[in-house]
Amino acid sequence: MKLASLLTLAVAAAVSLSTATFGQVATTAPVTAPTTQAATQSARAIQDILGDLQQVGQDLDTKVGDMKVLLDPAKRAKLAPIASPLIWRMCELLDEAAGAAPRFAAQARGQKLIMLAVLKSAGDDKAVKTLTEASANTDQAIALDAKTANLLGEWWVKDDAVAQKAILEKMSVLTKANPTSDVLPQTLALMATAGNANKELAKQAKDIIVKDSTAPMALMLKEQIEADRKLEDMIGKPFVLSGKTVDDKDFAMPQLKGKVVVIDFWATWCPPCREETPNLIKLYQEYQKDGLEIVGVSLDRSLDPLKEYVTANKGMNWIQIWDEEGKISKGFNIESIPQMFVVDRAGNLHTTEGRGQLEKLIPTLLKAGATTQAATQPTTQPTR
Repeated sequence: MKLASLLTLAVAAAVSLSTATFGQVATTAPVTAPTTQAATQSARAIQDILGDLQQVGQDLDTKVGDMKVLLDPAKRAKLAPIASPLIWRMCELLDEAAGAAPRFAAQARGQKLIMLAVLKSAGDDKAVKTLTEASANTDQAIALDAKTANLLGEWWVKDDAVAQKAILEKMSVLTKANPTSDVLPQTLALMATAGNANKELAKQAKDIIVKDSTAPMALMLKEQIEADRKLEDMIGKPFVLSGKTVDDKDFAMPQLKGKVVVIDFWATWCPPCREETPNLIKLYQEYQKDGLEIVGVSLDRSLDPLKEYVTANKGMNWIQIWDEEGKISKGFNIESIPQMFVVDRAGNLHTTEGRGQLEKLIPTLLKAGATTQAATQPTTQPTR
């Protein structure tokens, strides 16, 4: 996970003035965080503070990159002196943002909690001292925040299953003792998505949210967890997808019987989606003859940009479904794009996390069952 990407999400959540929705909960920080002093009223406009936050985020992306480098003792010795001042600067700016936009103060402090946990994981003495002192604070809310941040920092450092299981046991105790706290389910959601040693630990983190918390945030997270688990249950089972193509033709998965199929949820307005286009064209040109098909599910708001983009990108001549009202993507719990599913020759869903794995995954799945390909070819080709 990119350190700056994580912080950018936090920053966007803390200072956004255009919406009351602060992004996906699983990638946000708890709503409160320990501070050594109260935030003072800012004399600067929030827009100016936001500009500084964005600049610091860009500096982190350039100078640090992947968060894991700060967890490697050898690399940390080199990069921590560069990263730590930038992260502390972000903490200062978030305090300033809380003063400039008081109604977002809780969110700004919440994002600061991530910063302190990252600093602790990087071995920053000041962060360790700050969190240690806050953990002993007589204000129970401040103490709980600090304890949670400490555990989050340890989670990122102790990335072995035994150590993380012990951390989850502590999180469970805290959650049972503070069932209405939003801090704990949000932190557990972050643990479930960032830095866990294995999928079982991610499941355990989610189980604590579901079983032990009654906080408002937990109730919202439970809906998300149930949707995710429904999707996970589809793995290995027949994949069902139907819709209208950009040419207003009917499409259904049986038309691609016997093929390995990449289902690409995307949109022309999505920069990372556009970045994937050359990779998909290359794969399609290389493996279509062997039985690869691609089905794009476009979340574009109108049809014209989609048609123009496909026409402009030669070789992008696979099936395109226009998910005009978002019903298809919502049905599969698609919350960010691009997202790529892969369906095997038998028509079963192989993975919902194909992005970044296609170069290795496609040849393997094409080879599997290749001897039966002739018998499973569709009698008619779907309209593209």
